[in-house]
Amino acid sequence: MAGISCILVAVFFLAANGPLISEEEFFAKFSAPGVREAGAAGDVVEARRLVVEHLKNRKHPRWYVPVAGEVDEATAPRDVDGPRPSVKAAEKALRREFTVAGVTHRFEGEIDWSFNPTLEPDSPHPRNYEWLWQLNRHRHWADLGLAWRATGDERYMREFVGQLRDWLATSPPPPQMEKHPRTRWRTIDAGIRMSAPWPNALYLFLGSPWFDDELVVAMLRSFVDHARYLMAYPTDYNWLCQEMGGLYTAGALLPEFSEAAEWRRFAMEKFEAELGVQFYPDGAQVEMSPGVHNKVIEYYLNVIDLARMNEYAVSEGLVRGLEPAFHYDLALMTPGGDLPRFNDSWHIDVPDMLAKAFKLFPHRADFQWAATGGREGAKPAFMSMCLPHSGLAVLRTGWGKDACYLAFDAGPYGTKHQHEDKLTFVLTGYGREFIVDAGDYAFDSSQWRDYVRSTYGHNTAIIDGKPQIRRTNQRNWEPSAEPSGIKYGFSNQRDWVEGTYGGELEGYGKKREWLATHRRRIELIKTGEPYFVITDMFEPRDGRAHTYEVMFHFDAPALEFDAETKSYRTTFADGANVTVAPDAPEQLEAELVTGQEEPIVQGWVAEGHGKTGVRPAPTVIYRKTGEGAVVMRYVFKFVTT
Repeated sequence: MAGISCILVAVFFLAANGPLISEEEFFAKFSAPGVREAGAAGDVVEARRLVVEHLKNRKHPRWYVPVAGEVDEATAPRDVDGPRPSVKAAEKALRREFTVAGVTHRFEGEIDWSFNPTLEPDSPHPRNYEWLWQLNRHRHWADLGLAWRATGDERYMREFVGQLRDWLATSPPPPQMEKHPRTRWRTIDAGIRMSAPWPNALYLFLGSPWFDDELVVAMLRSFVDHARYLMAYPTDYNWLCQEMGGLYTAGALLPEFSEAAEWRRFAMEKFEAELGVQFYPDGAQVEMSPGVHNKVIEYYLNVIDLARMNEYAVSEGLVRGLEPAFHYDLALMTPGGDLPRFNDSWHIDVPDMLAKAFKLFPHRADFQWAATGGREGAKPAFMSMCLPHSGLAVLRTGWGKDACYLAFDAGPYGTKHQHEDKLTFVLTGYGREFIVDAGDYAFDSSQWRDYVRSTYGHNTAIIDGKPQIRRTNQRNWEPSAEPSGIKYGFSNQRDWVEGTYGGELEGYGKKREWLATHRRRIELIKTGEPYFVITDMFEPRDGRAHTYEVMFHFDAPALEFDAETKSYRTTFADGANVTVAPDAPEQLEAELVTGQEEPIVQGWVAEGHGKTGVRPAPTVIYRKTGEGAVVMRYVFKFVTT
């Protein structure tokens, strides 16, 4: 794969197919000793040598991995958007075997960077455009680099060099913004490449005998192309943060290039201006996903850290603007140190995030308390909390791991990564998660992806068999600066919160019919043994009878049913259990669904964000038909002996 012929093909292809910066222009704009002069004299070989020699010997800028020396998995280079590289993972990259979104494919020969196994006519997998896009983020290059540094095995070095050459030859930057399924140049992917995978690979392999001067310069020229592309086509929300993170990193690591200062300025100004766009006044990121919320924070932190490490300016306003976003993490933190998995979300290590927050905000003793597991700092001055703009609330009995905890989502539809889940909740007690949403699933075209996004996968209500529908209004929707309308009250004896679904933009079914208004009130009774009361009130818009169904998804192997009270109880052999008992059971139908695919998908929990696979989850459905206002009430009590 390596060789002069490959290099010549790559150079010719790039020159003919995309706006790749020429070597002549690159040398003219690169201010390292002798480079401009050698380039102007046409001595390309010397100019390349001087560029690479400069990179190897320069003291500034700094990156998270040294140009030479030992690197192991404990000190592996960071990746703000992915796992740390590992030597074990390098073996898969060496075999050209890639697992993306739960789908594994091995290239028998050259890697086809435009190939997606889920789009093949005979593919057994649901369509998933993310497979190709994420492959082209090149995180596995750091795996190869770490393995080479750790073992000295040239196979890893040769594989990286071959892949880089091939990608440059076959993936020139497009003349305009691309989003199509086969593109390698979505702006988010270009930003992610520049934020860590490409810089990690550059620093890990710099000095390798196979990573020759011509290829190093070709990679740096692609840094420029990436930066120019990101400057030209910024988008919005979490994509924008990932784009600007990549742009800033390119500017920070290539300060010798004449445009680099402008890249840094543009990206940093975008980040600061976005504080009022990305976050509601209560600190919640407007996509309404705790996972995305923290990914956005991580990109802010990455830029702040990189800037300070290299003595570039960081405005105090930029740093100060992140404090409410960290307060959101503290307010929503579960007894296990996670965040509720609302919308497309995943596990968040909240103590770790708040350790980073405390470094920025040393006056926040409650951040320190959460970060250290209560060993230092001061316990938060609040327990239950409502975030009025994002419509999120937490009712809790305390801050210990055995506390009773309920998180409620009565907020607006997010700008991206949304589920049809308004008025859903999750419930934890005595160290165990009891009521969960169906979770998140790989971004494919399967019934499971549809299920986790739909109302059926959440702990809320459907009317006449029709789920919530808000997404049809998404195109023209923007976050409101006004509070969401959630109501709440907290006292020593009782905490309560109340939210509403129903309106011209909050309907049911494909036609988004406003059949009725659903108002949900949740109370935490704190006198004696704590318990929760949930009251659902439905007010129809016509005089007809409607059927209301309320769903509760249990994370438990099985439930025990009491026919007389129509109550259900989890059956864990040890530790705590929970019982849900309806008020006026004679007026309700009760049904238990577990692992159902027909006539609708119901009773499942997904394996996790970006993954495929589901497992059965017993799901209780309470059903009531009636005219006029209809009330359904249930009590959740914990059993601890």
